[in-house]
Amino acid sequence: MKAAKWLKQMLVFTMLFTGMSGGGAYAEENPESPAPANSPQTPAFPGAEGGGKYTTGGRGGEVYEVTTLADSGPGSLRDAVSAGNRTVVFKVGGVIQLKSPLKILGDNLTIAGQTAPGDGITVIGYPTTFDGNNLIIRYMRFRLGDMNETEADSFGGRYKKDIIIDHSSFSWSVDEVLSPYGNENVTVQWSIIADAMHISRHVKGRHGYGGIWGGKNTSFHHNLIAHNSSRNPAFDSTAGNSHDFRNNVVYNWGFFASYGGKGAVTNIINNYYKPGPETEVVRFMNAESTGSYFIDGNVMDGYPEYTQDNWSGVHKYPNYVKLETPASFANPLPTESAEEAYEAVMQSAGPTLPKRDAVDARIIQDVIHRTGMHINSQNEVGGYPLVEPVVSTIEDDDQDGMPNDWEISHGLDPKDPSDRNMTNNEGFTNLELYLNSIPGNGSANPSAVITAPANNTVVKAGSNVTIEASVSDEDGSVTKVEFYRNGEKVGEDESMPFRYQWTDVADGTHYWAAKAIDDTGTMAFSTSVIVHTNTKGSIRPWKSADVGSPGIPGHTQLGGAPGEVTVKSAGDIGGTKDVFHFAYQKVKGDAEIVARIESITPTNEEAEAGIMFRESLKEDAPFVSLVVPYIRTGKRGVTLSRAEEGGEVVRIQPEQEFQLPYWIKLVRKDNQFTSFVSQDGTSWTTVGNVQVDLPKQVYVGLVADAAKVNNETWKYNTSTFSNVNISAKTGIGPKAE
Repeated sequence: MKAAKWLKQMLVFTMLFTGMSGGGAYAEENPESPAPANSPQTPAFPGAEGGGKYTTGGRGGEVYEVTTLADSGPGSLRDAVSAGNRTVVFKVGGVIQLKSPLKILGDNLTIAGQTAPGDGITVIGYPTTFDGNNLIIRYMRFRLGDMNETEADSFGGRYKKDIIIDHSSFSWSVDEVLSPYGNENVTVQWSIIADAMHISRHVKGRHGYGGIWGGKNTSFHHNLIAHNSSRNPAFDSTAGNSHDFRNNVVYNWGFFASYGGKGAVTNIINNYYKPGPETEVVRFMNAESTGSYFIDGNVMDGYPEYTQDNWSGVHKYPNYVKLETPASFANPLPTESAEEAYEAVMQSAGPTLPKRDAVDARIIQDVIHRTGMHINSQNEVGGYPLVEPVVSTIEDDDQDGMPNDWEISHGLDPKDPSDRNMTNNEGFTNLELYLNSIPGNGSANPSAVITAPANNTVVKAGSNVTIEASVSDEDGSVTKVEFYRNGEKVGEDESMPFRYQWTDVADGTHYWAAKAIDDTGTMAFSTSVIVHTNTKGSIRPWKSADVGSPGIPGHTQLGGAPGEVTVKSAGDIGGTKDVFHFAYQKVKGDAEIVARIESITPTNEEAEAGIMFRESLKEDAPFVSLVVPYIRTGKRGVTLSRAEEGGEVVRIQPEQEFQLPYWIKLVRKDNQFTSFVSQDGTSWTTVGNVQVDLPKQVYVGLVADAAKVNNETWKYNTSTFSNVNISAKTGIGPKAE
């Protein structure tokens, strides 16, 4: 815009919020209290759509400069959002590590993350919630992670009005990634909601959910929702709610994509669903009782029958309502096809200003290439971002949020802070016009792929392994690759081929990620590659074998003391065929096996460790087993049995719960098997009794599995036992081979 035009507009400017110099525009709120309606004239910013389209945020208010990455104090983000009637701009870029939960307390706030220099702003360590009305939040990253004891969402808020979240990124939640519900006049758009942590610190155990979304007049469009087991999203089930869910991309959910919306009206239109390696159940939605739904135009990648008839991909509960026309909204969302939305989201979702970060770049590549996994910790995908703090070099003498040179070029006075609130004929202030004009760094993210070793490779402890990465960059060149193991940077290489020499590898499961950095400083993480390291050596008197065909070879190794055994296994024991690793001895006659279970890797809920009598090493063989499935809230001694070859497994699960370490015992007397558990190995409680006809000579030993579900992903449970002993129930002792 030319200076003359700006000067003409300034002659007729008006202040948008005449009451902003005093207290907040909103009184103290409760869920039922009213709030002022949105302005019908000027959107929050160009491209704002839906329920929160006319949110005004900090328009016409003060400017607060964030000048430190510290948790609190003057110039901190916490101080910036402690009051309202302001626009928050950033003079520093980098990572804000919270020391306690962050609450956005002010009403009438704009948080302009696009003003941060360097790689932008990332908030980590504790949850962030909004507790104010009339909020514009743009180009921010909130990545909770597991560094602190919390069971929280990464970001959320309830019972507020007039909220728009745009081009932001949320990840690494213990509970839900993003949960704005019970609100009114809300839009979440062009954002990334991904990487919920599945078995982390939540008291209920497995969570890993995308979020609960909804309220009155709520809109969700052009978001990427990825790598969450369920609630992608769950819609708020409150009578009178209305949800418009369009043009989103949902990728690699687990057992549920979306559900909820009881009593509400929900549009699910032209979204792109792409099952991934962790997807168990392929469907769009659960249509809940008393909920009303319009579902049309959605694509289920790889399932043309669901794409052609969306309702064939919906699980229907009694008394749902199928709408024949879309529910109407005050601010209708412009809509494109699901395929067009997919391309747009891949290109533009998340904080693309000042640049898309390495985490979001990895998630985008996962969607494109159908890779990636559900995680239990951020350390499995490279860890918390390592970004050097950057201080802005932009000169802004009057601290009005607009650079001196920008003001001069637009006919403004860089010594007069009040000109920030002059408006043009569209109702945008000069400050907003500047914020809406900030360009990105102009560089596309590079990409990185670990080419060696392959995912789920098993190597020998003490050996040397070369980690090698292949990179590409469509508009530049990669100058460096950093290598991360279990969330820690361990090395880098500045020349092709990009390699890291991993020497004297330690026993365990290791998560490797490579980060490519190009000549503009733009970065991208690779999808992680998992390497399992096993200690080789004699396991006498034991033998071990995989039963069935697990996707990762199992392993048995002995500890330093007698009776210490580690069993590593993929797969699952159950159904008509078992897949697991078995450390065994052949035994004739009546016998008992005793062990204390020390630990189980929580690869999934109900990953198991236990003891077993088995007819053969065939996958469908009869057996009796006492296992302890991993459940965070409490373990149980569960008796499993298969009475005939190819039969279904029968399960006896007692009420008694305990935590590890705990003792287990399985006793055979003829064909009667009795299961016991004990806290101390002396006083035993019976938890199961079953009769199965097994031959006189059977395989007796230790088992583990990883609770494999019906998807493409294999995981590896390392279970440790101590005080393992097989003995005769009579005084003679069993005959072992």
